[in-house]
Amino acid sequence: MGQRHQAFAIAKVVAHGATQAKYRCIGAWHHQWCYGRLPLRATRRFLTLLKQKENAALVQYEISSIHGKFGRYGQAWNVDIEPEPNQGGVYFSGTTFNNDLLDASMGSSHGDNNDGISVIDVTDPFNPHYCFVSLGGIEAEAEVEGWTPLTAEQYARAYYPSGKQQEVVETDVLSVIALLDDTKLMTIDMLAEAWPDEYTVPERAPVADREATPPPSSNVDPVPSLVNLALGPAVDAALASGDTSVLDKLVWMPDKAVALRTFLQSKSPFPETGISLLAEIVKQDCQSTEGRIVDLTGLALNSDQVVKVLSELKDIRSLTLPAVPEVTIDTVRLVLSAHTNIQHLTLLNTGVSSNDLGNLIADEPKLFYSIRRLVHPYIFQYHDVDHAKGVRYVSAFTYFSPPGGLSYEPVIASIPLLHPAQVVQALTDALGPSVDPPEFLGSSALFPLIALGTDVREAGRPWRERHISSFPRSCVNAFRGEGWVFLNNMNFNPLVLNPPKGKADEEGDRGEDNASDPPRHLICDFKQFLKVLEDEGRPSPSPEAVEVLDDIFKQLNKNHGVRLITEEEVAEYA
Repeated sequence: MGQRHQAFAIAKVVAHGATQAKYRCIGAWHHQWCYGRLPLRATRRFLTLLKQKENAALVQYEISSIHGKFGRYGQAWNVDIEPEPNQGGVYFSGTTFNNDLLDASMGSSHGDNNDGISVIDVTDPFNPHYCFVSLGGIEAEAEVEGWTPLTAEQYARAYYPSGKQQEVVETDVLSVIALLDDTKLMTIDMLAEAWPDEYTVPERAPVADREATPPPSSNVDPVPSLVNLALGPAVDAALASGDTSVLDKLVWMPDKAVALRTFLQSKSPFPETGISLLAEIVKQDCQSTEGRIVDLTGLALNSDQVVKVLSELKDIRSLTLPAVPEVTIDTVRLVLSAHTNIQHLTLLNTGVSSNDLGNLIADEPKLFYSIRRLVHPYIFQYHDVDHAKGVRYVSAFTYFSPPGGLSYEPVIASIPLLHPAQVVQALTDALGPSVDPPEFLGSSALFPLIALGTDVREAGRPWRERHISSFPRSCVNAFRGEGWVFLNNMNFNPLVLNPPKGKADEEGDRGEDNASDPPRHLICDFKQFLKVLEDEGRPSPSPEAVEVLDDIFKQLNKNHGVRLITEEEVAEYA
């Protein structure tokens, strides 16, 4: 039963033992009810999410990290909380992530399918390709050619032929088709390269027919200026003498600062005599960027040098540390101790292991109080492979919903970092549709996971342009005394609680309740919860965000009888 559809992400990847990158599938997803206009809307949502700079960087890292080996990849496919013109209303896929995630090594036709597939080339997140494919037939009103790339119009018109629709339907079909007008269509040779056993490139369409990618445009003068030609030797001379002050005045000239940084990036190992010059360049970059961003990518700095370069900077908000093994967990500890306002920290291809990071988060959580987005495999790992290696996964905040509706398993989404603004945003996103819910809302186990893994959106940024901040795990540590839990039962009775602490938890059951026994849990409404976090020294969310969530709770109380859970009721779950 259903209108079954699969979505595939493909990318150019260098296979094990090979030297040339070729297309292969790197992610696959099943949807039980997706046909007609739905795949077009879902593809548009996916592409918008993909093109966000922060999300694109993650995809590019994932692709680079799987060269020469099998990879893993997954993204939210069909979730939308903001009704948009031509994109339908509030929509949930009604499933769990792991339930419908498929093997990336499968054939494109190996799924249970009624209504074709969607394929997206994510090699370049800013220039993706798409197509739909009929796997020998789809359950539509009109026939389409099978085993060949279909445009949005070709696929949609199979279900809604021109001249046979009511005016309102025809208008919507046209607008939905237009959603993909700005995206290139995939070619048959791209499909054949990804799945050579299933697709054939006809003689009339040789491999060379693939649209050539024009060289990137550049505004750089192909003839370097005499100043830039002389800059390299001048930098080398200054580094050799140990006095780079003669170059300081060039740092505040944007074009020269870029040239200076390029020269310094070529130095490996990085010379100590270049630290003061680099510090001035980084200082200028930080002060000239909105959001106070520091990016040390491409610099072969050791741990001590990183600390020195950052020492003169104040109020860093976003930091990318160099992708070198010399950057270790000790570097992270020193940097976060000295710079307490960092909100985004990127640690890719460094010497920081998942085990080191997990232990630091668990043992020194205050270092991470200001962090909203920590980019490291520890945060985005889907499979529990780390568990077998003894990696410690921290549950700072957990969303829990017991089984019910179409979800036969509890919904558990846990994150290792608790930033109040991010949690307020997640609860606002997760609970907002519940105020006046569509009938299928309770069946979506996927959505809380996506909401909790999303960074805070600045005012005016829509849900579809969100930045992915983590991949929450199904971790039950919160029920063993770690972190906070937000419990949402089928009657929409949400709560925030702190699990048992101390000896009461270690000793297990207390036996018969005694009136003198202290409560085993700290049960809070969300404002009390935020006050506890504030007293711990965590940054406060904006008053406007708190007001929005407060109004949602009031509406849930009015419409659905939401109330705070009691100590006795907690025992059912804890």
